[in-house]
Amino acid sequence: MLAVAELLRLVALNSDFSGGTGGISSISGFFEDWSNQAQEIAWLGLSLVALTICVVISILVSRSQVGRIMRMVREHEDLAASLGHDVGGIKIRVMAISAPMAALSGSLYTLYLTFIGPQELEPFWTFLMFTMLVVGGSGSIGGALVGTYLIQLTYDLTRFLGDVFAATPSTVGGVRILIIGALLLGFLLLRPDGIVPERIRRIHVPG
Repeated sequence: MLAVAELLRLVALNSDFSGGTGGISSISGFFEDWSNQAQEIAWLGLSLVALTICVVISILVSRSQVGRIMRMVREHEDLAASLGHDVGGIKIRVMAISAPMAALSGSLYTLYLTFIGPQELEPFWTFLMFTMLVVGGSGSIGGALVGTYLIQLTYDLTRFLGDVFAATPSTVGGVRILIIGALLLGFLLLRPDGIVPERIRRIHVPG
């Protein structure tokens, strides 16, 4: 995943269609004629609607037969193949379901900022999203939401460390990354299941 993100960044960095190092600016977004406060409220509502749609789709897929096969492929790929499941086809389905969600979120993010550039594809952002999943709980829909909120909150609050300790911007940037890395390492060592662990469905077999 990190390699793909870096490859895309390098392609965007050296391509004319993406604006090169300057990116693409002055993108027409939504609600441009509204007041600033109305815009923020509208964007919040639109984001919540998009999030709700993605969560509902994820829950429906997770509870379906396909979702159970996906979990089997994730945990025991050889076992899934031995039971006759098309492992390659399942992985393609995962991409087919998750890619539109990622495209939707990226589109909303770009329209909100009215800018997109190669710096948005730096490896750190992939690392940050990975940390969100580990902290919240990998494999858990609720964990993904909790982890995203907590890690993004932590990353945003630490930007004010320079005001508290009178540190330079470069030092603050390094410390912020260090804090995120320490959280990732701490959860991997002490709580690998995350804050909201994945709930394993148990089937009672009478006997």
